Amino acid sequence: MDAEGGTAGRFAIAYRNLRTKEAGVRLCAIVTDRPASLAQEESGGASETGGDSTEKAGPVERVSFGAEALLPTSGRVLTYLLITAVTPSRLVAAYADAREGNLCMVDYTGGVASVSQSQRFVAGKPLSLSISAFGFGGALVAYYTSNPWRAVVLRAEARGVGRGTGGSGSTVGKSAGAVVGLKATATSNSAAAAAAAGAKPGGGDVGSTHGALELSESIISPYYSTHTDIASLHGMTFLAVYYDGSNGDAGTCTVGSIGRGVGVAMTDAEEGQSVSVVFSGVSSGHEGLEVGTCYFATADGSLTSSSTRYPVGLAISNSELLLDKCS
Repeated sequence: MDAEGGTAGRFAIAYRNLRTKEAGVRLCAIVTDRPASLAQEESGGASETGGDSTEKAGPVERVSFGAEALLPTSGRVLTYLLITAVTPSRLVAAYADAREGNLCMVDYTGGVASVSQSQRFVAGKPLSLSISAFGFGGALVAYYTSNPWRAVVLRAEARGVGRGTGGSGSTVGKSAGAVVGLKATATSNSAAAAAAAGAKPGGGDVGSTHGALELSESIISPYYSTHTDIASLHGMTFLAVYYDGSNGDAGTCTVGSIGRGVGVAMTDAEEGQSVSVVFSGVSSGHEGLEVGTCYFATADGSLTSSSTRYPVGLAISNSELLLDKCS
């Protein structure tokens, strides 16, 4: 079972039923009951009991159980079940069994809980799963796998969160070589981990956008691990701690960032497909660029001259962008 605090005395619990093999999330609240005599006394009225009583009933706090929702699990026995509150009315749940790891969102509106479809984030059994709220509306998941050995940080964000186009402005349509992709990036105090995690020019995967969550990941260590944990710091940064078998069997801390890495796909691709991505240098094949203008990524993956959270590059010709040169 896992629990996550909320606001104004609210919290949620996640649980597994070992008999039915179901898993669910339930919203709870701490409610204060005030005896009628105390309420009357506070309002200036006379007490019904009269006289000076040495024992007066005070407020009593209790837990009230609210909306409940079953998670879309496979029916197999879960090895991990974790939740984190990402907004006052939304949770992200991470759960895993011996075959795969999955994520879903749980929203609470008007006292009713609704659950998004399940999204697999890893095939095979993830180990040492941990989760932390990240930014506004996002969550970070850390885990490791044993075949192959690797420690991974995954970002999950509701599609469209924090991705406004920033108002009016010229938009360049998508064409071959002009699709903008979002990619996880990370920095580390370990040279080996940094080399494994960094986005390499000319290669990489566009973050998955299937279902209700956008998923992007970064490998923070390609070596033997036995423990992982993650915590959101401030802004778009996080701290990941893991056992690094390449570093004399020592614990390693990685400070990283996910969400700022923006590249340009070299070819067209369907949703969920892998594609080569340019993250630095010059990207060509664009159309209708204005020289000297900074271009940004929109939510649908096209380019715009309006400012968004994702700067892409500076136009150096009507068809070329100098990447990562705008802020």
